[in-house]
Amino acid sequence: WGVLNTLTAARIANGLCAVALGALAIALSGAASVWLFAVLTLPMSLSGMATTGPDALLLGCSALAAALAWRGLRTQAGAPGIGGRAALGWLVLLLCLVITTRPAYVGLALLPLALGGLSWRARLAGGAVVLAAGMGWSALIAAIGAPNVGAFQGSNPGAQLALLLSEPWRIPAVARATLDQM
Repeated sequence: WGVLNTLTAARIANGLCAVALGALAIALSGAASVWLFAVLTLPMSLSGMATTGPDALLLGCSALAAALAWRGLRTQAGAPGIGGRAALGWLVLLLCLVITTRPAYVGLALLPLALGGLSWRARLAGGAVVLAAGMGWSALIAAIGAPNVGAFQGSNPGAQLALLLSEPWRIPAVARATLDQM
């Protein structure tokens, strides 16, 4: 296909998935559907849905989590509830996906605590799972992805420059090797 066609197809697929998640969220959100639609059609939201990065699916998952949370919050006022433990499980899964994508959103782990129609034990367990997922993912990435900041790695540019200045006849060979590799 080539790079351009693959990138275009990936952006279309990512956008379609995000739009489908957003449409499902709007359908589930009831009275909040107008507000959710407005947020999902903001220019920044739409441009995020057209990327190949995680932002498109992050927006869709966040919208769906917001719709489920809205339904759960409405339970306290006597409206139709979140749908029991299964819906709480979906909310927790969506929040785990959001928080592992953007660990700074770890405060969303408090959202299951605000839901009505469920026992405190279920809500606390949901929040704990979201918090554990965010902290566990952050710890894993810190352990395997953090560079060794204090260790010297690679070459010493100052020493290389000093060598080239002391032996200038090496400059053409270095230039040729650089052009061959790059």
